[in-house]
Parts: sequence; structure tokens; C-alpha cells
Amino acid sequence: MDIQPTAVAENLKPALQALGQEEPLTSTASSPASQPDNHEQDWLYSEIAKGLNTLRKAFLPFAPKFNVDSFKSTLFVWYQAFDLAIALRDQERDAARISAAFALAASQLRAWPAPAEVIDLMPPSPASKALQKIKMPEISAAEQERGLAMLRRLQDPNFLAKTDSAIQLRKKLKM
Repeated sequence: MDIQPTAVAENLKPALQALGQEEPLTSTASSPASQPDNHEQDWLYSEIAKGLNTLRKAFLPFAPKFNVDSFKSTLFVWYQAFDLAIALRDQERDAARISAAFALAASQLRAWPAPAEVIDLMPPSPASKALQKIKMPEISAAEQERGLAMLRRLQDPNFLAKTDSAIQLRKKLKM
């Protein structure tokens, strides 16, 4: 999918305005990481751009000195980290979680964070909250022992040779 320059400009406009640029400048960097392909039209890309601006406004120590190119490069690296961290992304569910994570980072962290630190601050998704409420059935000591015995038998390399079907097959072959 081709990116239209106007679409890129619209998605990055708030971030670039915060950097003191009215319009996006043409990137002079040539590395692939500094020139993300079609990510600029992605909602995740926009949420991370907003989040990075939130962190920038918090004036945290060790914050990078951004220009247009370095902001785009940083944004792309953060995009990759979040993209890997969030399985089955859903804008309706995850946009608020990402925004909350950046807000928490800006208010709680004492230095500019790595992407993993912000990802760790993301509130759990509603689905994971629902899974936490599921109670595992109680297992009696006798059931636990029976399960462990079955595991020990499966770990025995001669287990298949000792099964009833293997014994019956050997009897048939001897006949």
C-alpha cells in the first residue's frame, strides 16, 4: 500500500507541531528504521506518537533531543516494540490502554523510559481480566498422584512396549 504524503502529514502533524514544525520536513535519513513504510496510517502509530509527545512534555531526564527525523526514527522503534508486545491488536480495546501506559510513565517514571517500561505499565486487557477470574477446579491429592503416575509412565522410554495394544500385537505376530 502506498502512503500518500498528505496522509503522513496529517497523522504526524500534532507530533511535529509539538516539535515546533508546522509541516513535516522531507526526511534526510536513509535507514529503513527512520522511514517506516505504511505504519503512519496505523492507529497504533498515532497512539505511540501521542504518547511520546506526552513523555516529551514531562521533561524527564535523559529524554532525547528530537528533530523531525529522530522523532520518526524513535517512533518507528517504539512502534515495532508495541507491535510485538500486543498480540491481536484491537483499536477499541488497546488504544486506551496504550494512552494510559504513557500517562502513567509520564507521572511515575523518573527518567526517559525504554519501550518495555511503558509496555509494562499497560493496564491488563479486559480479556486477560476475565481469564484471571476463572477458577481452576480443586484437585484432590489422590487425583494429583494419579496424574503424576501417568506422567512418569509416559516418560518411561519402554512405555509403548508395555501397553496392552503392543502386547496384543506381539501375541498376534507370534501366532
